[in-house]
Amino acid sequence: MWVIALPTETGEGLDSRIASSLEEARYLTIVKVRDGEVTEVQSVLIEVGDHVPSLARKLGANVVICNELSGGSRAYLAVLGFDIISGVGGLVKDAVNAFLEGKISFVPEEFRRG
Repeated sequence: MWVIALPTETGEGLDSRIASSLEEARYLTIVKVRDGEVTEVQSVLIEVGDHVPSLARKLGANVVICNELSGGSRAYLAVLGFDIISGVGGLVKDAVNAFLEGKISFVPEEFRRG
């Protein structure tokens, strides 16, 4: 099962827009996927003082899809064992669909080519 954390601007679930950066997100949208199907969506308000990587781990995430993130956040997420996909914008539902279709991946594109 994939549990995907996406830092978002709003708490509108799959219709939320991915935030410009992990550090500037107002919400963390969690999407649970089993057998290629979305089974649960939850948006959690990020409170002042919350550490987003720790919050994502607490919510059970194992993948982070985001637009930009600092080197410190990337290192922290890696230490926590997250698979990280960065450089992704737009709506949560489009990012999740692209992930499920193999259009985006934490494996660099040059290694995905046959």
